[in-house]
Amino acid sequence: MLEPVIENAEALKKELLLSLDKGKSDIDVTGVEALDFAGFQVLAAFWKEAAARGKGAAFTGTVSEALAKRLQSLGLVEIPMETGAQLSDLFSRLGI
Repeated sequence: MLEPVIENAEALKKELLLSLDKGKSDIDVTGVEALDFAGFQVLAAFWKEAAARGKGAAFTGTVSEALAKRLQSLGLVEIPMETGAQLSDLFSRLGI
């Protein structure tokens, strides 16, 4: 997956929609080191689109230390997360 940052937002959106078109709604976040609000919005849009298509989205893999710290600095979590499943739980709790 491309890094979810503004510079990649359009390409990431296309990549994720193509994944959904192919029936894939699980996204491996292993290796993701960067995130900004634009990237978070793209991930949220993917999450909503998967639900609209009747496919439960899920994040898998390991959350890098850099990504965990970024989620904290954006005010999205208080305790660093370690797994994609925890990121999925965050999206569910936020009602995305």
